[in-house]
Amino acid sequence: MGTPEESFSKLPIYFHNLKKHNPNTVVYIKIDSEDCFEYCFFAIRCMIRAFRECCRKVIIMDGAHFKGKYKGTILHVVAMDGNNQILPIGYGICPKETTDSWTWFIEKLHECIGDVEGLTDKAPAIVVSIQNVFPNAQHGLCGFHLIGNIVYTFRKNKKTAILFWKLVRAYKTTEFEFYWGRLRNIRDDVATYLSQIPHEKWTRAYCPTTRYDYMTSNSAESMNAGSYKARKLPILPLIEFFCALMRKRFYKRRMAAEKSTTILTKWAEDMWRHSEFEGKDLFLQILATNWFAMWSCDNGFNALKNDHRGHMAIDTYKIEKYRRTYELPYTLFQNLVIGRFWMTLWLLTLL
Repeated sequence: MGTPEESFSKLPIYFHNLKKHNPNTVVYIKIDSEDCFEYCFFAIRCMIRAFRECCRKVIIMDGAHFKGKYKGTILHVVAMDGNNQILPIGYGICPKETTDSWTWFIEKLHECIGDVEGLTDKAPAIVVSIQNVFPNAQHGLCGFHLIGNIVYTFRKNKKTAILFWKLVRAYKTTEFEFYWGRLRNIRDDVATYLSQIPHEKWTRAYCPTTRYDYMTSNSAESMNAGSYKARKLPILPLIEFFCALMRKRFYKRRMAAEKSTTILTKWAEDMWRHSEFEGKDLFLQILATNWFAMWSCDNGFNALKNDHRGHMAIDTYKIEKYRRTYELPYTLFQNLVIGRFWMTLWLLTLL
């Protein structure tokens, strides 16, 4: 597998083979004035196609630090498929999270996926980059990081946390204003802190676009947690880890989709059954988050009761679209750069 230094030097060969066996894969390597590695970006064709053709146009971004000899950061962007599962879109590697590194990463990402409706993240360095590259996208903040800042600044308080999440998840502005008044009464300092952040960045009620109920960056952070051991590896085995993880998920989901006999994906079917059990009020909430197409409330609820949900669900949640999401496989290639035996041995200890 070689030393970490050799791993960096073999990166161009690896990316060449990746593109050769997976046409339309996007890869970039940026070097500095001394011909040393600075940034890299890669997005495999099946991930790009799955997002562009089959997913809602909302993305979630995050980064995580390396744990090996060479320190750095891996940046990644994910979306959610029609079964509410994480779909990786692209990865980047840089020395650290800065405005320059995020801007470079987001520019390459935009080249792959085009414009998006909204995105969620936690990094302050990313704000300027988003405004420059995705000027029409609604930039949302992660609710968990926001409540973390509140706890750090004002100390932990259970009532404050409960009210905060009610504010974040309120569907209507009237509902939001009701809980906002309660927060003002019991924690005016916290309310003053939150009032300095535009409501459309962290609340559902005031968001001008559709966030599809994704009010945190947890899906991206779960990628960080799952790659903790892999981030101790040199750069090539680390990239191969993410490729292997994606390949494994695509295969499992493709097999599950082919066997499915339902109208909607399993997650959407479960939501439909839950809404049928809970009644009309929950269905109104489902409409508010655009899980289903915007029919009139009475007709829409009757459609659910009469088992016509397949006609009113947006395409993303239909099983046909879910099958299309994962029908294009990742093409394996003989990895002469790393060595298949040693790579397999590494991955078996990590996956």
